[in-house]
Amino acid sequence: MKIIRAAWRLLRRTDFFLLFLLAASILSVIFVKDETFRSYALNVSASVAFAVIIRLTEFYGTVLRDVRFVDFFGRHALNGKMGIVYPEFQLDPKIPDLPQVVDTIPDSQRLFIKPKHEDEISRVDVPRCAATNDLRAVTDLSSLLSEVTHLPTPLFPDTDWQRLMERSFITVGFSSNILSMRWLAKNQDQMKRIHGDEAERYSEHISVRASTGVSEKFDTYKSTEDREIGIVAKCIPDPEQPDVIWFLVAGLGPDATIGAAVFLAKKWKKIHSIMGNSEFVAVLEVNPAVAEYPEPIAFYRDGNKVAVEW
Repeated sequence: MKIIRAAWRLLRRTDFFLLFLLAASILSVIFVKDETFRSYALNVSASVAFAVIIRLTEFYGTVLRDVRFVDFFGRHALNGKMGIVYPEFQLDPKIPDLPQVVDTIPDSQRLFIKPKHEDEISRVDVPRCAATNDLRAVTDLSSLLSEVTHLPTPLFPDTDWQRLMERSFITVGFSSNILSMRWLAKNQDQMKRIHGDEAERYSEHISVRASTGVSEKFDTYKSTEDREIGIVAKCIPDPEQPDVIWFLVAGLGPDATIGAAVFLAKKWKKIHSIMGNSEFVAVLEVNPAVAEYPEPIAFYRDGNKVAVEW
């Protein structure tokens, strides 16, 4: 119904004037006897008809995009109710020397600094922060939603996770995001997080179900210095509420999170053409030097690996 109302609003504006002008021109050609005027009216009607065809093409393109958008992201995304959740950080009070530092500096804002900043009195406004790679991912995703909905995109820190469980969202980040961990808990039969050697930079792995039944199989992925693993996944947590949709956009490494966000923001139409409105997991390969150009490695749907020609 929202799409129909939007279509009607569109037709009530310039398109209504074009249709009126086209009808008037055609009637003039039919009923007016003056050949000069009829020739003029015929030229006008041809031009207006061409303009109407262009507008109708644009209109149906917009309707088709909105239909696909709703089918993929859900109705909440179209009406501005889908939020983006980012991980929020603060100083760890368990650090041995931190209590002494806090005692000597009453204003905890002074514990944050701007790198390579010459002004000694510069400081962060609040004693909480977000990672730059997560913010870049949030920017790409909020631009995607706002471009289609023309509405502001709600943003939430992951510390609000308890009140977000009943709504649609895109959660950014992996183990750093509380809501992403809740996503994994809800979908552990499809994807698992594996802890590796904490001394390693890329200590986490993911294991994705690649086949079901007797020959159950999981594919395992791990990032390296030259190739980080990105993840874009979708789930419907409650089949009785199909409009509530959760997306996970994450990476096993900071640059992979950016790549995963770019992939969803720019390639969602192609993903939809392959996966439809199904739940899925997409595993990406991200070169840290060019994180904006991720490459898909594998797609999974309903616990099975899907052969895709990208």
